[in-house]
Amino acid sequence: MPGPTFHYVEFRTSAHATEVEERVREAFHTVAGEVEVEGIELEGHHKNPIVMMRGEIKKSGEITRFWKRLHEEAPGTLQRLRSQLEARLGDDGTFYFRLDKQEAFLGRLVLTSSDDCIQVAAKVAAYPAKREVAEGRLRQFLDRLVADEGEDPA
Repeated sequence: MPGPTFHYVEFRTSAHATEVEERVREAFHTVAGEVEVEGIELEGHHKNPIVMMRGEIKKSGEITRFWKRLHEEAPGTLQRLRSQLEARLGDDGTFYFRLDKQEAFLGRLVLTSSDDCIQVAAKVAAYPAKREVAEGRLRQFLDRLVADEGEDPA
């Protein structure tokens, strides 16, 4: 299938009052790279300040670099994501997973199910825009990325 595999990859996390915002930003950049980070100041249930951080990558080369880094720096992660593909893919063709925020601050990319995370949402480019088509494209992409180290799969 020609064309890019993804429309974008979006990253989200939050810095709670008990966290140092700059450290959370460092963790964010470990995962997302040098993206522009939008910070939105919110108020928690107990009036505690929370900064919601959001950023995204849209350029094919940046998206490819993200996935290749995930493959190289977190061995086995893409295989694990592929094995959980059906559960992680939304009906709108968005692929969701979480990376550990504390590990990211230490420079490591580690999958987590914890809420203390950096959320990743990768919107699959599927035509027609159906879940089955997105699933097939994503499965092919992950297979190629794991098999073909030197190619540009995005």
